[in-house]
Amino acid sequence: MQLRPNGTAADALDDLVHLSLFAGGYAGACLVEDGVATIGWVMERDRLDVTALPEWQVHAKFLAQRSSFFSSLLSNAPPLWSKPLAVAAIPYGFIRKRVISEAVYPVGDQLAVIPSYTG
Repeated sequence: MQLRPNGTAADALDDLVHLSLFAGGYAGACLVEDGVATIGWVMERDRLDVTALPEWQVHAKFLAQRSSFFSSLLSNAPPLWSKPLAVAAIPYGFIRKRVISEAVYPVGDQLAVIPSYTG
């Protein structure tokens, strides 16, 4: 999700990436450009089912309840979209075992799935 944080929250993200851990997942946030903050989060499937409604307010409330930083960041920060984009069933720990070809060496997510950080 991308949003426009208020001045204080934007200042708190200046030149850093924030990571908040909570039971069953984590959320990250960083400023990208033009005063826009990007946030991303990963949750265990059973927790996601509880917050899988498409409305952004449901996700924002879930994150704000788990982190005082996110509570502050999300306060009066209009989202740029009506609902978050999502990726499901991330295969953490996948390691390619079969060779693609002798001329191709997979890197990044094709070599081994790397957990997302801030979406």
